[in-house]
Amino acid sequence: MLDLQSGLLMGFLGCTITFVGFFIAFLVINYNQRQEAKKKINEKHPMYDLMKNMPGVRYGDDCQ
Repeated sequence: MLDLQSGLLMGFLGCTITFVGFFIAFLVINYNQRQEAKKKINEKHPMYDLMKNMPGVRYGDDCQ
């Protein structure tokens, strides 16, 4: 049988481990999505030359 202190400690540790695990999963997925987006941007397409010559503008921004 657990006393109150042990129960609260186990609850705190469980929540902490869960949040850390979710955060690591978020970082891994976010990294992979960014790498895939960079790969798509580097592909040649009809607007590639125009977009690379516009300083200070990120890919996909409006030109106007």
